[in-house]
Amino acid sequence: MTTAFERLQTQTNKPSGSIESSPRQLPQQLHEFVRSLGSVLADVSALEVNTMVVEQINGNKFIPWEVYRDIYPISRVYLEQQGYHPTLHKPYLDLRSQLELQYSLLLTDPSSAFYDPSVLENIREMSPILTDPTIDSMDLPTRLPDPINPTDAAEVTRVRQLLNSGSFLCHLRKISELKAALDNRNRRLIRQAISLTNTPSSQAEDDINPTSTETVLNDVIYAQTVIQLDGDIVNRYAEELFRHPYKESILEIHRASLETSEKQWRGLMGFIIEIIQSTINRGNLGSQKRRARKKNK
Repeated sequence: MTTAFERLQTQTNKPSGSIESSPRQLPQQLHEFVRSLGSVLADVSALEVNTMVVEQINGNKFIPWEVYRDIYPISRVYLEQQGYHPTLHKPYLDLRSQLELQYSLLLTDPSSAFYDPSVLENIREMSPILTDPTIDSMDLPTRLPDPINPTDAAEVTRVRQLLNSGSFLCHLRKISELKAALDNRNRRLIRQAISLTNTPSSQAEDDINPTSTETVLNDVIYAQTVIQLDGDIVNRYAEELFRHPYKESILEIHRASLETSEKQWRGLMGFIIEIIQSTINRGNLGSQKRRARKKNK
């Protein structure tokens, strides 16, 4: 796979005088196709494997508009009004802040379709979430387009354009997975809180004691491995894992999942690179044939 990637880099870095070097000489449709595949390649440049124990698996599909709509209204007041468990307020607010941060990055990226020069020129005032690590984004007016109460059709269009952004969509999918885990934990904590009202006080203390050997936390990422394309590998293990009664089983599952995922990831990377190379080669061959026909006329 590395060899294929290097071949692709060599091919695209040839001098501008070569027919093979310039993607602009490709037919426009092929050029756009190569660009879109390049975006996909950037999105899959790292492998992340998370292992968690969940109470139940839902078959919900990732629908960007639905996820964005559900995360957009999150605030301290919203969480309190909707009855979310107090211990989960901060994780939910962090998800909302991540969404705001990603949009602010698009607004200040000259290569983004959402680039706003005025935001970049006055970044400290117009987008302090990017410059002040201590600031609470919940205290700032949101810059995200409103999917719930849009002011006009233009704002709805902005939402749709945002959800068509590959980079934003990639982060939204990750946030969606984290929110699903939080939602499961929230439902379980609410059920536990209700059941404790009908439980004798001594038993209730044992049930909520975090050091109890009977305590098993679900919807927590117990093991995480991240592999970068440059070979950098990061392993993380949650502290709760070492108190889990099935610690060895979880670690074994994680190792097996990592091995399978790495094979699939490398196969996907190689497949994408081969498609890009094949597309460029076809375009170059077509250009050469057209030039040959012109010379023969």
